[in-house]
Amino acid sequence: MQLPENTARMVTAKRITFWNFTFMSVFLNEALRLAALGYPVFPCFPKTKKPANEDGVSGASCDPALVTAWWRRNPRANIGLACHHCLIIDVDVKPEEGKRGDLDMPILVEALGTLPRSPMAKSGGGGWHLFFQKPQEEVSGQPGVPWQGKATAIDIRVGNQYVVAPPSVHESENLYEWVRPPVAVAELPCLPQRWIDDFLPKRREGGGNCLEVPAIRSGLPPPDSGLSIIERCRKYVATIPPAIEKQHGSIPTFRAANVIFHGFGLSREQGWPILVEYSERCQPPWTEKELIHKMEDAFKAEHDKPFGHLLTPERVESVDLSGLLAPKEEVETGIRPIPGDLFDVPGFVERIMRFCLNSAPYPSKPMAFCGAMALQSYLCSRKVKDESGIRPNLYLLAIGTSGLGKAYPRKINSHILTHIGCGAAAGNLISSGQGLEDAMQMNRKMIFQADEFDNMLRALGGSIDNNHTTLLAMLLQFYSEADETHVMRVKAGGASRGEIHQPGLVIFGTATPECFFEAMSPKLLTNGLFSRSIIIDAGDRGRHQKGRDVDTLPQESIDEARWWVEFNPTAAGAGKANLNDEYPTPQVIPTDGDGQRIFEDLANRADDEYDLAVKGQDSVRYSVWTRAYENAVRLALVYASSRDKSNMVIDREVATWASSFAVHLVERMLFLARRHVAENPFHKECLKILRLIRDAGDHMLAHSEASRKMKTLNSKQFKEMMETLVDQGRILVLPSGYPVGARGCSYLWTGGDVD
Repeated sequence: MQLPENTARMVTAKRITFWNFTFMSVFLNEALRLAALGYPVFPCFPKTKKPANEDGVSGASCDPALVTAWWRRNPRANIGLACHHCLIIDVDVKPEEGKRGDLDMPILVEALGTLPRSPMAKSGGGGWHLFFQKPQEEVSGQPGVPWQGKATAIDIRVGNQYVVAPPSVHESENLYEWVRPPVAVAELPCLPQRWIDDFLPKRREGGGNCLEVPAIRSGLPPPDSGLSIIERCRKYVATIPPAIEKQHGSIPTFRAANVIFHGFGLSREQGWPILVEYSERCQPPWTEKELIHKMEDAFKAEHDKPFGHLLTPERVESVDLSGLLAPKEEVETGIRPIPGDLFDVPGFVERIMRFCLNSAPYPSKPMAFCGAMALQSYLCSRKVKDESGIRPNLYLLAIGTSGLGKAYPRKINSHILTHIGCGAAAGNLISSGQGLEDAMQMNRKMIFQADEFDNMLRALGGSIDNNHTTLLAMLLQFYSEADETHVMRVKAGGASRGEIHQPGLVIFGTATPECFFEAMSPKLLTNGLFSRSIIIDAGDRGRHQKGRDVDTLPQESIDEARWWVEFNPTAAGAGKANLNDEYPTPQVIPTDGDGQRIFEDLANRADDEYDLAVKGQDSVRYSVWTRAYENAVRLALVYASSRDKSNMVIDREVATWASSFAVHLVERMLFLARRHVAENPFHKECLKILRLIRDAGDHMLAHSEASRKMKTLNSKQFKEMMETLVDQGRILVLPSGYPVGARGCSYLWTGGDVD
């Protein structure tokens, strides 16, 4: 939904303000990184593409001294990336100017073949930049390269041309962002020879050859199909899944009303019968009063698409170009797995990670990070806090494939805890809420390291069993009561209640992707545990190396862990060891001015996102953003404790890292929820077929194979589902122009997900 102009400006301003404190160094660091990878760079004036150096793109350089000098003079300069050693396909997407490169690209891919996986950036203006090796052929740059006798919205940048690179800021204040991170110039993939021969402009030739390629099918009944606007609208609404009680039913109903009264522009008199027909499919049907309310909401709501946008087939949703590059992992902007540099935490965490990566048979940086952070979180639990009382206890969940080596980080932690006298505080199974509470009473703080954690999540997300309900409540209580006193349950026989002062519970769970995503449900996403968890994608298994026994862990690491056991921040004169102290007095880790400003900007952004989610009735989104600030502070406490235990402070470095990590985590979690969690049975089947098509060779699946794998649906249900996905722009029917279900047709994934 489009925001009022003043609200949108305020939200955008706060988002840009959030980055102000990090961009001062991020621009320079990113420029240096690109230069080190072999891309000559030069400064552009802030929020523009205009060169800020004397010679412009001709003066672009990889010299770190010169690059540093440029950005020292203008720390907020945009980054110009010269195409001296690469070729960039610039996909222009400006519908208001008639430029639809996102529609041109699928046509080219159908004719010339799928492009290889390559670095990819989303421009601040809405387009895309795809990076490839500079061909040996004499090619030239050209805007609007012709195809089929007509200019496209595809530009070729090569030689003494340039693009603006992330994390630059567009004049619209949108950010340039990496969808796929850059690689060294020498490692860039080559364009397929057919693209070079038939499409790239040549120095001695005017442009690419003109091959006949049919237009892409939009999925809507065309104006000349013989159907009236009302009948076309009725056919479209018939593809929208019905509302089901207690399954976010107002969302599809509101969508149906928007399609009728805004998308097709029907009047109340024309559209009311179609809305009633839709309501009759809902479970249960809406009352007349409720349905009138939905209709009026559609007229009053602010829309992000023009009135009547479904009347013409040309106005279709943008195609996500990430689907044309043949990757299997997710590549959408801002929702890719957490970048590797965010796993770099100096000090104790870094030393434990280094040992794990050098010693594990199958090293995994994300898995090593989760294990080391969980250990540091446990060690400083009940020892430190921030000025508002937030504690460093973390719930970490690493998602990795079987055979990834999930056990080795747990072995390291158990080895260290045993050698510092805390072996009893390490658990590997949480069987019940009562058992967890009793264990916490005995130890005051614990670290649970559990494999197949998805089994517990599945039980917590879908069970009404009292034991599971009690366990969930206990996990949430121990997380929130880390700075309070937990009052225990009344036991059988009327035994007096015990108390746990400032309980310190840390969880390090692991799960396979298949089981974890199967366990995800709307209930699990909104019950509070999801938003409190740090969920990390561990990716694929690394290459095998000769492993080492955990007994070879350096003694210095064990001694450093023991230091935390002996560390006693209790007020002077208390005279008790802090580990077993009934009433610990943690040391306050201060936040300096820079850190406070960065956290304030994060809090403002989280508030804005929360308000928007509440307005949009998105319970998952506001549940996750609710905990973004607190998660960042907890991460910052662990980082500061690891970096320098003799001088613990949350400064610019710590706050920037923690805020960036927390924001990326929220966006990633929301992406996973959108991709893998079904709101109703129809949505579940849509997700299933999309995954099948996405994971097939070239992201394309023959109709016969698709229908065979979806054998739970009859032919009518299958056709309705596929037509819905076509209408939503999630798939294409090939050859172009074929209807769903036609003999010999196939389905191509466009890169999109199900809303």
